[in-house]
Amino acid sequence: MTNHAIHFEQVSKSYGSFDVVENFELSVQPGEFLVLLGPSGCGKSTILKMVSGIEAPSSGEIHVNGKMVNYTLPRNRDVAMVFQNYALYPHKSVFENIAYPLLTRRASRPSKAETEQRVREAADIVEITSQLDKYPDALSGGQRQRVALARAIVRDPAVFLMDEPLSNLDAQLRDTMRQQLIALHRRLGKATIYVTHDQLEAMTMASRIVVMNEGKVQQSGTPEEVFQRPANLFVAGFIGHPRMNFLTAHSAGGNSVQVGKVTLRTQADAGPAGRPLTIGLRPTDGQYDRAEGNAISGRIIQSEFTGADAIQTLDFGGPSLLRIRKQGHRKDEIGTDATVTFHPKDIHLFDENGARI
Repeated sequence: MTNHAIHFEQVSKSYGSFDVVENFELSVQPGEFLVLLGPSGCGKSTILKMVSGIEAPSSGEIHVNGKMVNYTLPRNRDVAMVFQNYALYPHKSVFENIAYPLLTRRASRPSKAETEQRVREAADIVEITSQLDKYPDALSGGQRQRVALARAIVRDPAVFLMDEPLSNLDAQLRDTMRQQLIALHRRLGKATIYVTHDQLEAMTMASRIVVMNEGKVQQSGTPEEVFQRPANLFVAGFIGHPRMNFLTAHSAGGNSVQVGKVTLRTQADAGPAGRPLTIGLRPTDGQYDRAEGNAISGRIIQSEFTGADAIQTLDFGGPSLLRIRKQGHRKDEIGTDATVTFHPKDIHLFDENGARI
């Protein structure tokens, strides 16, 4: 346990009879950028609050650098939290906001010269040095977020906790800040737990993703693992854009499945004939111009232009419609017949309980 930056041991949190987090088990390695991903209300922010000391776990233990911190004051936990709403003091300058964690220390408070040096070093890392004399209301949203990051950096914590820090920014600024956060993490090399409901943030930033739903871990793995081999229907539907197609099917025996009138070959064993299944097909895996693979023919009934490609909806007479992403866009394709193919390895099988086969 001493080799872990953070370790959760059977951690649960309840409010009365409502369980927010149930038996949460997780170890975060030093230097790891771990993303807790899931919908609102799944318990991911509550986990951060329990690590930081804002909330106390109902049961279980939380360890930071090998030390159990359940009963440790927040300021003594060696963690720094960056909030969604920045949480800056409006009556303090940027310099004073960044310096605040140093000035409130009861022990080992740095000198005035050392405080100024550390504040300027933190401000330089996030490129906010030119704004040190200003107040938060004179800053843009991106600048305020940089101040919040600098305030966390100046503490030199063992672990950074980030609770949806980019959700209040517009799309273009969010993209810029996402890249800068990745660069910041590489520079500092500190363990980070990052909470978000945005799968794009998770896929592009994480060294490991933990997908959560209703207070429980659904899957833990690299971005490639959770995308390519989702553990269940929830993960498969939550990860990926456009959303995975789900088709009601049954086993035709061995490596064959039946979807309406279409028989598909798979790499996984579908089990005995007649077994009820759900087929998962990612829109990005279907190809209109590939000769080999499982062929599904139908009529294009809708085409959504997205710029570099189009999302087309295919009616193949099956239990539901099929959405496919196609590069380029032709205005005359709606109403025309088309055949799309899927490689057997790209067909995801889920059993009657929603678990991956």
